[in-house]
Amino acid sequence: LKSRLLSHGRIWRWHTEMISHKEKEKKKKEVISLRPQVAKEENAFAVCHIFAAFSDSFVSVTSLFGKEAICPMTGGMTVKADQNESLPYSCKVLGTTALHIKPWLTVGNRTKTLGSEVHSVLRALVRSEKKIEQIEDVISIPSDSTCKKGGHHL
Repeated sequence: LKSRLLSHGRIWRWHTEMISHKEKEKKKKEVISLRPQVAKEENAFAVCHIFAAFSDSFVSVTSLFGKEAICPMTGGMTVKADQNESLPYSCKVLGTTALHIKPWLTVGNRTKTLGSEVHSVLRALVRSEKKIEQIEDVISIPSDSTCKKGGHHL
């Protein structure tokens, strides 16, 4: 119903009118798709940032330039079973076909090698038929010669 204020002499009254179907169609908003606009034979690229802590793995997928976050989530946000924590379901829904992977580790004087958390995420991405274009090494290595605590000096 559409209402307007009309005057009848000294009395102001609200009048309601029925809105036609054409006006309703004009008011409908366009649905914006988050899917990448590519041809059928082309790959839709995204960047997969993997942060592997000792107890959990954080996976966030962004656009190629890093401006739009497609799916920022941890493994426990999607499923409750520990074995299904790294399933890349939201990438599959949004239509990304190829990934650039950037694994991160905990900084400081801890281990500098990729652990089992990163390997489980990579295994899940490969099994979901995603093309892995490149794995970029972005592991930060401290340059201030920090040593492990507890007398493990070199």
